[in-house]
Amino acid sequence: MKKFILFAGAIVSMVMLSGCGAMYINSQGYPAVPPATIFSETTRGTYMMPKFEKLDGVEVLGPVEGRASMENVLFIIATGDASIGAAKRDALRMYKEADDIINVEVDGYHKSILGLFNTSTTILRGYAVKYKNMGTKK
Repeated sequence: MKKFILFAGAIVSMVMLSGCGAMYINSQGYPAVPPATIFSETTRGTYMMPKFEKLDGVEVLGPVEGRASMENVLFIIATGDASIGAAKRDALRMYKEADDIINVEVDGYHKSILGLFNTSTTILRGYAVKYKNMGTKK
């Protein structure tokens, strides 16, 4: 009986430490799993803006995608900017004349090795637009 309890405890511990033991709802309301202890590589939806149906006064330039990342090494050094604003700036580089992005979708990507080397990336997709009759770009 003692061997069985130790074996069952080891199995439960492995499942919990691998990240498969629990699913939770993240702060944006989407289902997610917690990062695993040994290796994680996950993408989750975080935000989706309502689609624009009427495009009066807007010239659609084309699809864009922007990425912004931050890294954490050994829980000692953390660098980067994974904000939606940084991802938007990256996406707008595709069209220099663009004023904004519409039909925005944002996903979050996380990769972790042993919980010691972590990368979080914000991925923003949408359509670059130029506003007509709006004067100069803000």
